[in-house]
Amino acid sequence: MVSTKTTSLKTRLVLHFLCIALVPLVITSVMVNKVGEGFLKKQILNAFNAINQIKEMSLASYLKEKMNRVGACSRDEHIVESVIKHA
Repeated sequence: MVSTKTTSLKTRLVLHFLCIALVPLVITSVMVNKVGEGFLKKQILNAFNAINQIKEMSLASYLKEKMNRVGACSRDEHIVESVIKHA
């Protein structure tokens, strides 16, 4: 930093006020950054949960459809006879 003997009072005051103004600005910036980071994490987790629920419902629907088809095939006499004949 500049020697205090060679700097004017005006320069020293400007530097001190600048330092005083920057401290709250830095603190506020850090706090806003942390809050924003938490918000983004929450949004991402919510999006992943939504995707998870959609996939879960889709898989359940697919499996239910397959179970219904297997049930229908198990009641068809021709299919049952064919399976017994080739087993």
